[in-house]
Amino acid sequence: MHLFLSSTLDGSIDLFVKEYGLDPKTTPVVYIPTAENCFSPPRQISERGSYRCLIDRGFSITICDLEKDDSDNMKEKMESAKVIVCAGGNTFYLLYHMKKSGFDKLLSSLLQKGIIYVGSSAGSCVCSPNISYVRDEDDPGMAPKLKDYSGLNLVNFEIYPHCTEEIPSTTDKIFLRDNQAIVVNSGGYKIVSI
Repeated sequence: MHLFLSSTLDGSIDLFVKEYGLDPKTTPVVYIPTAENCFSPPRQISERGSYRCLIDRGFSITICDLEKDDSDNMKEKMESAKVIVCAGGNTFYLLYHMKKSGFDKLLSSLLQKGIIYVGSSAGSCVCSPNISYVRDEDDPGMAPKLKDYSGLNLVNFEIYPHCTEEIPSTTDKIFLRDNQAIVVNSGGYKIVSI
């Protein structure tokens, strides 16, 4: 399993490229913009920092919106990728569409095949066992049909992005500044920063 869980991808893209030694020209990326769809109006994908930093580095990107793509189309796009980037926005809205689309179940088989999952902000928070801890930052009312706040459970800690100062992490809470990320593999995890 390979996870790169960032506060903001645009603040840690160099860490990501260095960590995995990727050649952007030969690394297909699927970009999931869904977490921002609930904002009124949502920003254009081309305006989002996590998207722009990938384009600026030369990655070839396929968009997969979990709210709009059907499950067959989603699966086909995901299986053709080497990297899946899940952008930030509202964590509750994102998790709702991950579950509704079946992405939550598909992701575990993709990770077993060696695909790298990259989370940015909300895309990182959904990896925790439960997302109820983000209620002070994100409005659960944006996903009124989400009744179960169980996360993807890919890590055994809560992720707090966008910290403006150094806050000591604990075994169950990791605090990230925008230039930091958590690199997770089968051997454990480490926090990397610029």
